[in-house]
Amino acid sequence: MSLHKILVPVNYSKCSINGLLYAAHLAKELNAKILILHALNNNNVASDAQIQTEIQRNKDKINMYCQDEPCLKDIMTDIFISTHSAKKAIKNAVSTYDINLIVMGTEGVKKPMKELVGSLTYHIIEKSEIPVLAIPNSTGYKPIDLIGYGVDYERVYDTRSLSVLKDFAYSFKSRLEIFHIRKYGDASRFLEPHEKAKLDGYFKGLTHEFEIIESDSIPDGLYEYVRKSNPSLVVLVPRKYPFFEWLDHESLSEEAVQHLKIPVLTIPE
Repeated sequence: MSLHKILVPVNYSKCSINGLLYAAHLAKELNAKILILHALNNNNVASDAQIQTEIQRNKDKINMYCQDEPCLKDIMTDIFISTHSAKKAIKNAVSTYDINLIVMGTEGVKKPMKELVGSLTYHIIEKSEIPVLAIPNSTGYKPIDLIGYGVDYERVYDTRSLSVLKDFAYSFKSRLEIFHIRKYGDASRFLEPHEKAKLDGYFKGLTHEFEIIESDSIPDGLYEYVRKSNPSLVVLVPRKYPFFEWLDHESLSEEAVQHLKIPVLTIPE
């Protein structure tokens, strides 16, 4: 996969603007173009003339921001104002504009997952057929020097979906840690050596290593991995590794949530 067009939904909130700024830095490194999306969510209340006025007003507002923000000045950007809801607008934009990656600012530090990343981001991650990068509100851009990829050795069926991970690693010259969370006392899984060898071959040419995190629970293990390794980015395939089950789990402490405030790239199967 070549990451050449990034979709960034913006509703003018602090977290969505933070996501846009992060996406601008990514676009520069990836030599990609940004499509900024704003959803009016009209519900057929306004007249056609009013809608056109709102569309132009929002285009002007976003254009002005892009011109005034230094990190966006040299980035190729398009603006798409949709009359639909945010969910429908994002879906339409992905299918219409050849989008390779969605970058969404998120807010909140509460449990469960829907509150942590916001219900819209949660929905998009669940339904999206392309990768989604969630950027916490308090997280500014920094070079992606270490990527942590969470893997379940019983669920590594096909490596082709991981091409976006390779794109990130090559573009940023990142180290890659492939981590697996295992409960204390559990033996190595039967498939582990085979799947590990498959991943080792797939990531040949990239600086990568494998980590086993032993923990009482998956949520605690994720927290321990992030605390110990301090990755710039965590990559997960949620339908292969039950990511949402981790973060909905009651055992995830507020301290753990704070440590998980790092960018998370989710990749669909």
